Amino acid sequence: MGIVIISERRWNTLKKRLAALIALLLAVLVLAEPLQARTAGEAPSSGETPGALRQTASVTILVDGEPVDFGNAGPVIEQDRTLAPAAPLFEKLNIRLEESPVETEDAGGQEPAADTTALVVGTKLGLVAVFQPDAPEAFINGETVELPVPARHRDGQLYIPVRLVAEAAGYNVGWDADSRTVTLVRRTGGKGFIWEVRSDTATVYLVGSIHMADERLYPLPPSFEEAFDAAEAIGFEVDLRNALSPEGLQLSMQAVQLTDGTTLRDHVSAETYQLLTERLAELGFPENALDSLKPWAAARFLANAAMADIGIVAAQGIEMVFLMGVEARQLPVFELESLAFQLELFDRFSPELQERQLLESLQADKGLEQLAAFLDAWVAGDDAMLAQRADASKEEDEEYYRLMLAERNHAMAEKIRAILDADESPVSVIVVGALHMLGEDGIVTLLEKDGYTVIRR
Repeated sequence: MGIVIISERRWNTLKKRLAALIALLLAVLVLAEPLQARTAGEAPSSGETPGALRQTASVTILVDGEPVDFGNAGPVIEQDRTLAPAAPLFEKLNIRLEESPVETEDAGGQEPAADTTALVVGTKLGLVAVFQPDAPEAFINGETVELPVPARHRDGQLYIPVRLVAEAAGYNVGWDADSRTVTLVRRTGGKGFIWEVRSDTATVYLVGSIHMADERLYPLPPSFEEAFDAAEAIGFEVDLRNALSPEGLQLSMQAVQLTDGTTLRDHVSAETYQLLTERLAELGFPENALDSLKPWAAARFLANAAMADIGIVAAQGIEMVFLMGVEARQLPVFELESLAFQLELFDRFSPELQERQLLESLQADKGLEQLAAFLDAWVAGDDAMLAQRADASKEEDEEYYRLMLAERNHAMAEKIRAILDADESPVSVIVVGALHMLGEDGIVTLLEKDGYTVIRR
Protein backbone atom coordinates (compact mmCIF):
# COMPACT_ATOMS: atom_id res chain seq x y z
CA MET A 1 0.00 0.00 0.00
CA GLY A 2 1.36 3.40 -0.96
CA ILE A 3 2.03 6.33 1.35
CA VAL A 4 -0.64 9.03 1.05
CA ILE A 5 0.73 12.50 0.43
CA ILE A 6 -0.93 15.80 -0.45
CA SER A 7 0.37 17.66 -3.47
CA GLU A 8 2.78 20.37 -2.32
CA ARG A 9 0.89 23.23 -3.93
CA ARG A 10 -2.45 22.16 -2.44
CA TRP A 11 -0.96 21.54 1.00
CA ASN A 12 0.75 24.92 1.07
CA THR A 13 -2.52 26.64 0.15
CA LEU A 14 -4.40 24.73 2.80
CA LYS A 15 -1.76 25.44 5.44
CA LYS A 16 -2.08 29.17 4.80
CA ARG A 17 -5.84 29.02 5.22
CA LEU A 18 -5.66 26.89 8.35
CA ALA A 19 -2.89 29.01 9.83
CA ALA A 20 -5.05 32.09 9.41
CA LEU A 21 -7.89 30.38 11.22
CA ILE A 22 -5.64 29.23 14.03
CA ALA A 23 -4.19 32.70 14.40
CA LEU A 24 -7.64 34.20 14.74
CA LEU A 25 -8.48 31.83 17.54
CA LEU A 26 -5.19 31.90 19.37
CA ALA A 27 -4.72 35.66 19.22
CA VAL A 28 -7.63 36.31 21.58
CA LEU A 29 -5.90 34.05 24.15
CA VAL A 30 -8.99 32.20 25.38
CA LEU A 31 -10.27 29.27 23.34
CA ALA A 32 -13.29 27.10 23.75
CA GLU A 33 -12.58 23.70 25.26
CA PRO A 34 -11.22 21.31 22.64
CA LEU A 35 -13.76 19.15 20.93
CA GLN A 36 -13.47 15.56 22.02
CA ALA A 37 -14.52 12.58 19.99
CA ARG A 38 -17.18 10.72 21.91
CA THR A 39 -18.92 7.45 21.42
CA ALA A 40 -22.70 7.86 21.80
CA GLY A 41 -24.88 7.52 18.76
CA GLU A 42 -23.12 4.48 17.33
CA ALA A 43 -23.82 0.82 17.13
CA PRO A 44 -22.71 -1.79 19.68
CA SER A 45 -19.17 -3.14 19.53
CA SER A 46 -18.55 -5.56 16.70
CA GLY A 47 -15.27 -7.08 17.81
CA GLU A 48 -13.91 -6.53 14.30
CA THR A 49 -10.26 -5.90 13.65
CA PRO A 50 -9.54 -2.16 13.72
CA GLY A 51 -8.70 -0.48 10.44
CA ALA A 52 -11.18 -2.14 8.12
CA LEU A 53 -14.55 -0.72 7.29
CA ARG A 54 -17.32 -3.22 7.33
CA GLN A 55 -20.76 -2.98 5.85
CA THR A 56 -23.31 -3.59 8.55
CA ALA A 57 -27.00 -4.02 8.67
CA SER A 58 -28.65 -0.87 7.43
CA VAL A 59 -27.99 2.22 9.53
CA THR A 60 -30.26 5.23 9.05
CA ILE A 61 -29.21 8.80 9.77
CA LEU A 62 -32.00 11.32 10.36
CA VAL A 63 -31.32 15.05 10.27
CA ASP A 64 -34.15 16.94 11.95
CA GLY A 65 -36.38 13.99 11.18
CA GLU A 66 -35.41 13.61 7.51
CA PRO A 67 -33.26 10.70 6.30
CA VAL A 68 -29.95 11.32 4.59
CA ASP A 69 -29.88 9.78 1.12
CA PHE A 70 -26.56 7.96 0.79
CA GLY A 71 -27.48 6.06 -2.36
CA ASN A 72 -25.71 2.73 -2.51
CA ALA A 73 -22.95 3.80 -0.12
CA GLY A 74 -24.50 3.81 3.33
CA PRO A 75 -22.95 4.40 6.76
CA VAL A 76 -20.57 1.82 8.19
CA ILE A 77 -19.51 0.84 11.69
CA GLU A 78 -15.94 0.66 12.89
CA GLN A 79 -15.00 0.20 16.55
CA ASP A 80 -18.40 1.35 17.77
CA ARG A 81 -18.27 4.49 15.67
CA THR A 82 -20.55 5.38 12.79
CA LEU A 83 -18.77 6.66 9.70
CA ALA A 84 -20.64 8.03 6.71
CA PRO A 85 -19.73 9.32 3.25
CA ALA A 86 -18.78 12.98 3.62
CA ALA A 87 -20.50 14.37 0.53
CA PRO A 88 -24.16 13.44 1.25
CA LEU A 89 -23.77 14.06 4.98
CA PHE A 90 -22.29 17.53 4.42
CA GLU A 91 -24.99 18.37 1.91
CA LYS A 92 -27.71 17.49 4.42
CA LEU A 93 -25.98 19.56 7.14
CA ASN A 94 -25.52 22.52 4.77
CA ILE A 95 -21.73 22.22 4.95
CA ARG A 96 -19.69 23.22 1.92
CA LEU A 97 -17.50 20.40 0.69
CA GLU A 98 -14.11 20.87 -0.90
CA GLU A 99 -12.18 17.81 -1.96
CA SER A 100 -8.53 17.99 -2.86
CA PRO A 101 -6.99 15.15 -4.90
CA VAL A 102 -4.20 13.43 -3.06
CA GLU A 103 -1.22 11.84 -4.73
CA THR A 104 0.30 8.54 -3.74
CA GLU A 105 3.86 7.43 -4.00
CA ASP A 106 5.36 4.05 -3.46
CA ALA A 107 7.47 3.51 -0.41
CA GLY A 108 10.37 2.99 -2.79
CA GLY A 109 10.25 6.67 -3.77
CA GLN A 110 8.82 6.23 -7.26
CA GLU A 111 6.97 8.92 -9.12
CA PRO A 112 3.61 9.92 -7.59
CA ALA A 113 0.56 8.37 -9.13
CA ALA A 114 -2.97 9.77 -9.22
CA ASP A 115 -5.40 8.36 -6.71
CA THR A 116 -9.07 8.89 -5.98
CA THR A 117 -8.34 9.54 -2.34
CA ALA A 118 -9.13 13.09 -1.29
CA LEU A 119 -8.54 15.50 1.53
CA VAL A 120 -11.94 16.78 2.62
CA VAL A 121 -12.55 20.32 3.89
CA GLY A 122 -16.03 21.12 5.20
CA THR A 123 -17.03 24.70 5.96
CA LYS A 124 -20.10 26.57 7.11
CA LEU A 125 -20.63 29.56 9.35
CA GLY A 126 -19.07 28.55 12.67
CA LEU A 127 -17.36 25.41 11.36
CA VAL A 128 -14.13 24.49 9.60
CA ALA A 129 -13.48 20.73 9.52
CA VAL A 130 -10.59 19.02 7.73
CA PHE A 131 -10.20 15.24 7.30
CA GLN A 132 -7.48 13.21 5.63
CA PRO A 133 -7.78 9.49 4.90
CA ASP A 134 -6.29 7.27 7.60
CA ALA A 135 -4.99 10.26 9.56
CA PRO A 136 -5.30 9.85 13.34
CA GLU A 137 -6.40 13.48 13.74
CA ALA A 138 -8.85 15.95 12.29
CA PHE A 139 -8.81 19.73 12.33
CA ILE A 140 -11.98 21.24 13.84
CA ASN A 141 -12.32 25.00 14.38
CA GLY A 142 -8.72 25.62 15.23
CA GLU A 143 -8.30 22.48 17.31
CA THR A 144 -6.48 19.30 16.40
CA VAL A 145 -8.80 16.51 17.50
CA GLU A 146 -7.58 12.94 17.99
CA LEU A 147 -9.85 10.41 16.32
CA PRO A 148 -10.56 7.03 17.91
CA VAL A 149 -11.29 5.92 14.35
CA PRO A 150 -9.65 7.74 11.42
CA ALA A 151 -11.56 8.80 8.37
CA ARG A 152 -11.52 5.97 5.84
CA HIS A 153 -11.49 5.92 2.06
CA ARG A 154 -13.86 3.49 0.37
CA ASP A 155 -15.44 3.27 -3.07
CA GLY A 156 -14.15 6.66 -4.12
CA GLN A 157 -15.52 8.46 -1.04
CA LEU A 158 -14.14 9.54 2.31
CA TYR A 159 -16.06 8.17 5.27
CA ILE A 160 -15.94 10.49 8.29
CA PRO A 161 -17.09 10.18 11.92
CA VAL A 162 -20.69 11.31 12.13
CA ARG A 163 -20.83 12.42 15.75
CA LEU A 164 -17.75 14.63 15.60
CA VAL A 165 -18.97 16.52 12.55
CA ALA A 166 -22.58 16.79 13.69
CA GLU A 167 -21.79 18.12 17.14
CA ALA A 168 -19.32 20.64 15.73
CA ALA A 169 -22.01 21.77 13.29
CA GLY A 170 -24.47 22.41 16.11
CA TYR A 171 -26.49 19.18 16.33
CA ASN A 172 -27.38 16.90 19.22
CA VAL A 173 -26.70 13.26 18.40
CA GLY A 174 -28.74 10.27 19.51
CA TRP A 175 -28.74 6.52 18.81
CA ASP A 176 -31.68 4.13 18.72
CA ALA A 177 -30.28 0.59 18.89
CA ASP A 178 -33.57 -1.13 18.02
CA SER A 179 -34.04 0.70 14.74
CA ARG A 180 -30.31 1.28 14.16
CA THR A 181 -30.95 4.98 13.70
CA VAL A 182 -28.66 7.91 14.36
CA THR A 183 -30.66 11.08 15.02
CA LEU A 184 -29.22 14.55 14.47
CA VAL A 185 -31.32 17.40 15.87
CA ARG A 186 -30.18 20.95 15.41
CA ARG A 187 -29.58 22.88 18.62
CA THR A 188 -31.00 26.37 18.89
CA GLY A 189 -28.74 29.14 20.15
CA GLY A 190 -31.29 31.90 19.81
CA LYS A 191 -32.80 34.32 17.32
CA GLY A 192 -30.20 37.08 17.36
CA PHE A 193 -30.37 40.40 15.56
CA ILE A 194 -30.27 40.42 11.77
CA TRP A 195 -31.97 42.58 9.13
CA GLU A 196 -32.11 42.40 5.36
CA VAL A 197 -31.91 45.83 3.74
CA ARG A 198 -32.71 46.23 0.06
CA SER A 199 -32.47 48.91 -2.56
CA ASP A 200 -33.29 48.60 -6.25
CA THR A 201 -29.74 47.42 -6.95
CA ALA A 202 -28.29 45.87 -3.80
CA THR A 203 -28.90 43.76 -0.72
CA VAL A 204 -27.16 44.19 2.62
CA TYR A 205 -27.62 41.95 5.65
CA LEU A 206 -27.01 43.79 8.92
CA VAL A 207 -25.90 41.55 11.78
CA GLY A 208 -26.12 42.93 15.30
CA SER A 209 -23.05 41.54 17.01
CA ILE A 210 -21.97 41.01 20.57
CA HIS A 211 -18.20 41.45 20.64
CA MET A 212 -17.61 39.26 23.69
CA ALA A 213 -19.97 36.41 24.39
CA ASP A 214 -20.29 32.80 25.53
CA GLU A 215 -21.73 29.54 24.26
CA ARG A 216 -25.35 30.52 24.83
CA LEU A 217 -25.37 32.31 21.44
CA TYR A 218 -24.50 29.15 19.52
CA PRO A 219 -25.16 27.61 17.16
CA LEU A 220 -26.10 30.73 15.24
CA PRO A 221 -29.65 30.70 13.88
CA PRO A 222 -30.34 29.60 10.28
CA SER A 223 -31.00 33.22 9.25
CA PHE A 224 -27.33 34.01 9.93
CA GLU A 225 -26.17 31.02 7.88
CA GLU A 226 -28.48 31.95 5.01
CA ALA A 227 -27.14 35.51 4.94
CA PHE A 228 -23.56 34.30 5.06
CA ASP A 229 -24.18 31.77 2.28
CA ALA A 230 -25.55 34.57 0.08
CA ALA A 231 -22.72 36.99 0.90
CA GLU A 232 -20.18 38.06 -1.69
CA ALA A 233 -18.40 40.43 0.72
CA ILE A 234 -18.27 40.90 4.50
CA GLY A 235 -18.02 44.20 6.35
CA PHE A 236 -16.97 44.84 9.95
CA GLU A 237 -16.48 47.88 12.13
CA VAL A 238 -12.82 46.84 12.11
CA ASP A 239 -11.21 43.83 10.48
CA LEU A 240 -9.80 42.07 13.54
CA ARG A 241 -7.10 40.47 11.44
CA ASN A 242 -5.63 43.94 11.05
CA ALA A 243 -6.10 44.67 14.74
CA LEU A 244 -4.28 41.44 15.64
CA SER A 245 -1.43 41.97 13.21
CA PRO A 246 1.96 43.04 14.62
CA GLU A 247 1.31 46.56 13.37
CA GLY A 248 -2.18 46.63 14.87
CA LEU A 249 -1.01 45.31 18.22
CA GLN A 250 1.78 47.88 18.31
CA LEU A 251 -0.67 50.67 17.50
CA SER A 252 -2.97 49.49 20.30
CA MET A 253 -0.13 49.30 22.81
CA GLN A 254 0.93 52.83 21.97
CA ALA A 255 -2.64 54.14 22.16
CA VAL A 256 -3.38 52.86 25.67
CA GLN A 257 -0.17 54.15 27.29
CA LEU A 258 0.33 57.46 29.08
CA THR A 259 3.35 59.11 27.48
CA ASP A 260 3.46 62.52 29.13
CA GLY A 261 5.28 61.44 32.28
CA THR A 262 2.08 61.12 34.31
CA THR A 263 0.50 57.98 35.76
CA LEU A 264 -3.07 56.82 36.10
CA ARG A 265 -3.11 58.16 39.65
CA ASP A 266 -2.70 61.68 38.22
CA HIS A 267 -5.85 61.40 36.08
CA VAL A 268 -8.45 60.17 38.55
CA SER A 269 -9.60 61.13 42.03
CA ALA A 270 -7.99 59.66 45.11
CA GLU A 271 -11.25 57.85 45.88
CA THR A 272 -11.38 56.23 42.43
CA TYR A 273 -7.73 55.22 42.62
CA GLN A 274 -8.32 53.62 46.04
CA LEU A 275 -11.22 51.60 44.64
CA LEU A 276 -9.00 50.57 41.76
CA THR A 277 -6.27 49.47 44.17
CA GLU A 278 -8.74 47.31 46.07
CA ARG A 279 -10.06 45.74 42.87
CA LEU A 280 -6.56 44.95 41.62
CA ALA A 281 -5.77 43.28 44.94
CA GLU A 282 -8.83 41.06 44.46
CA LEU A 283 -7.49 40.09 41.06
CA GLY A 284 -4.02 39.39 42.44
CA PHE A 285 -2.30 42.42 40.89
CA PRO A 286 -0.10 45.02 42.63
CA GLU A 287 -1.71 48.40 43.20
CA ASN A 288 0.34 50.09 40.48
CA ALA A 289 -0.25 47.42 37.83
CA LEU A 290 -2.26 49.76 35.59
CA ASP A 291 -0.49 53.02 36.34
CA SER A 292 0.90 53.32 32.81
CA LEU A 293 -2.57 53.11 31.23
CA LYS A 294 -5.00 55.85 30.33
CA PRO A 295 -8.19 55.72 32.41
CA TRP A 296 -10.31 54.43 29.51
CA ALA A 297 -7.79 51.67 28.83
CA ALA A 298 -7.73 50.64 32.50
CA ALA A 299 -11.52 50.52 32.40
CA ARG A 300 -11.50 48.18 29.41
CA PHE A 301 -8.89 45.95 31.04
CA LEU A 302 -11.00 45.53 34.17
CA ALA A 303 -14.22 44.99 32.24
CA ASN A 304 -12.61 42.33 30.05
CA ALA A 305 -11.11 40.61 33.10
CA ALA A 306 -14.50 40.46 34.80
CA MET A 307 -16.11 38.98 31.70
CA ALA A 308 -13.36 36.43 31.18
CA ASP A 309 -13.87 35.21 34.76
CA ILE A 310 -17.35 34.01 33.80
CA GLY A 311 -16.45 32.70 30.36
CA ILE A 312 -17.47 35.70 28.26
CA VAL A 313 -14.61 36.17 25.81
CA ALA A 314 -13.77 37.64 22.41
CA ALA A 315 -13.20 34.14 21.00
CA GLN A 316 -16.97 33.58 21.35
CA GLY A 317 -17.88 36.93 19.81
CA ILE A 318 -19.92 37.05 16.62
CA GLU A 319 -17.06 38.73 14.70
CA MET A 320 -14.79 35.75 15.31
CA VAL A 321 -17.31 33.33 13.84
CA PHE A 322 -17.72 35.43 10.71
CA LEU A 323 -13.98 35.91 10.36
CA MET A 324 -13.49 32.15 10.41
CA GLY A 325 -16.09 31.95 7.66
CA VAL A 326 -14.31 34.67 5.70
CA GLU A 327 -11.04 32.74 5.84
CA ALA A 328 -12.72 29.49 4.85
CA ARG A 329 -14.49 31.02 1.81
CA GLN A 330 -11.81 33.60 0.98
CA LEU A 331 -14.40 36.39 0.87
CA PRO A 332 -13.38 40.02 0.43
CA VAL A 333 -13.58 42.12 3.61
CA PHE A 334 -14.17 45.83 4.09
CA GLU A 335 -14.19 48.08 7.16
CA LEU A 336 -16.74 50.73 8.12
CA GLU A 337 -14.19 52.24 10.51
CA SER A 338 -10.57 51.49 11.33
CA LEU A 339 -8.52 50.48 14.34
CA ALA A 340 -6.82 53.89 14.38
CA PHE A 341 -10.20 55.65 14.35
CA GLN A 342 -11.55 53.59 17.24
CA LEU A 343 -8.44 54.11 19.35
CA GLU A 344 -8.48 57.85 18.68
CA LEU A 345 -12.15 57.88 19.62
CA PHE A 346 -11.38 56.86 23.19
CA ASP A 347 -8.89 59.70 23.44
CA ARG A 348 -11.74 62.08 22.63
CA PHE A 349 -13.43 61.09 25.89
CA SER A 350 -13.33 63.92 28.39
CA PRO A 351 -11.38 63.26 31.63
CA GLU A 352 -14.73 63.09 33.42
CA LEU A 353 -16.11 60.46 31.05
CA GLN A 354 -12.94 58.39 31.30
CA GLU A 355 -13.19 58.36 35.09
CA ARG A 356 -16.88 57.46 34.91
CA GLN A 357 -15.98 54.54 32.66
CA LEU A 358 -13.34 53.41 35.13
CA LEU A 359 -15.77 53.63 38.05
CA GLU A 360 -18.34 51.60 36.12
CA SER A 361 -15.75 48.90 35.41
CA LEU A 362 -15.06 48.70 39.15
CA GLN A 363 -18.73 47.84 39.73
CA ALA A 364 -18.18 44.40 38.23
CA ASP A 365 -21.38 42.79 39.49
CA LYS A 366 -23.60 45.53 38.07
CA GLY A 367 -21.83 45.43 34.72
CA LEU A 368 -22.07 41.66 34.44
CA GLU A 369 -25.78 41.74 35.27
CA GLN A 370 -26.34 44.23 32.46
CA LEU A 371 -24.30 42.12 30.06
CA ALA A 372 -26.20 38.97 31.01
CA ALA A 373 -29.46 40.77 30.28
CA PHE A 374 -28.05 41.91 26.94
CA LEU A 375 -26.99 38.37 26.01
CA ASP A 376 -30.46 37.11 26.93
CA ALA A 377 -31.99 39.82 24.73
CA TRP A 378 -29.78 38.70 21.84
CA VAL A 379 -30.85 35.07 22.27
CA ALA A 380 -34.51 36.13 22.38
CA GLY A 381 -34.11 38.57 19.49
CA ASP A 382 -35.73 41.23 21.69
CA ASP A 383 -35.80 44.32 19.44
CA ALA A 384 -37.72 46.37 21.97
CA MET A 385 -35.11 45.81 24.65
CA LEU A 386 -32.30 46.63 22.22
CA ALA A 387 -33.92 49.92 21.17
CA GLN A 388 -34.71 50.85 24.77
CA ARG A 389 -31.12 50.15 25.84
CA ALA A 390 -29.70 52.31 23.05
CA ASP A 391 -31.99 55.26 23.80
CA ALA A 392 -31.49 54.95 27.57
CA SER A 393 -27.74 55.40 27.14
CA LYS A 394 -28.43 58.93 25.89
CA GLU A 395 -30.12 59.85 29.15
CA GLU A 396 -27.47 58.08 31.24
CA ASP A 397 -24.45 59.77 29.61
CA GLU A 398 -24.97 62.21 26.76
CA GLU A 399 -21.27 62.48 25.92
CA TYR A 400 -20.82 58.72 25.68
CA TYR A 401 -23.96 58.38 23.58
CA ARG A 402 -22.86 61.10 21.17
CA LEU A 403 -19.34 59.81 20.64
CA MET A 404 -19.90 56.06 20.78
CA LEU A 405 -23.33 55.71 19.20
CA ALA A 406 -24.95 58.68 17.47
CA GLU A 407 -22.00 60.08 15.51
CA ARG A 408 -20.66 56.67 14.57
CA ASN A 409 -24.11 55.34 13.60
CA HIS A 410 -24.69 58.20 11.17
CA ALA A 411 -21.23 57.76 9.65
CA MET A 412 -21.64 53.99 9.25
CA ALA A 413 -25.16 54.40 7.83
CA GLU A 414 -23.74 56.77 5.20
CA LYS A 415 -21.23 54.11 4.08
CA ILE A 416 -23.97 51.50 3.92
CA ARG A 417 -26.10 53.87 1.81
CA ALA A 418 -23.24 54.09 -0.68
CA ILE A 419 -23.31 50.29 -1.04
CA LEU A 420 -27.08 50.22 -1.40
CA ASP A 421 -27.11 53.03 -3.98
CA ALA A 422 -24.31 51.70 -6.18
CA ASP A 423 -25.29 50.43 -9.62
CA GLU A 424 -23.47 47.17 -9.01
CA SER A 425 -22.83 46.06 -5.45
CA PRO A 426 -22.09 42.60 -4.10
CA VAL A 427 -24.50 41.03 -1.67
CA SER A 428 -22.92 42.05 1.63
CA VAL A 429 -23.12 41.01 5.25
CA ILE A 430 -22.12 43.79 7.63
CA VAL A 431 -21.37 42.86 11.24
CA VAL A 432 -21.72 45.75 13.69
CA GLY A 433 -22.27 45.91 17.44
CA ALA A 434 -25.96 45.29 18.17
CA LEU A 435 -26.34 48.50 20.19
CA HIS A 436 -25.70 50.47 17.00
CA MET A 437 -28.73 49.04 15.21
CA LEU A 438 -31.91 50.34 16.84
CA GLY A 439 -33.13 53.35 18.79
CA GLU A 440 -33.47 56.97 17.69
CA ASP A 441 -30.06 57.08 15.97
CA GLY A 442 -29.75 53.38 15.13
CA ILE A 443 -28.40 52.31 11.75
CA VAL A 444 -31.51 50.27 10.94
CA THR A 445 -33.72 53.17 12.02
CA LEU A 446 -31.82 55.61 9.80
CA LEU A 447 -31.99 53.34 6.75
CA GLU A 448 -35.72 52.79 7.24
CA LYS A 449 -36.23 56.56 7.37
CA ASP A 450 -34.32 56.84 4.10
CA GLY A 451 -36.90 54.63 2.42
CA TYR A 452 -34.92 51.42 2.00
CA THR A 453 -36.78 48.13 2.36
CA VAL A 454 -35.88 46.66 5.76
CA ILE A 455 -36.92 43.11 6.67
CA ARG A 456 -36.32 41.61 10.11
CA ARG A 457 -34.89 38.12 9.73
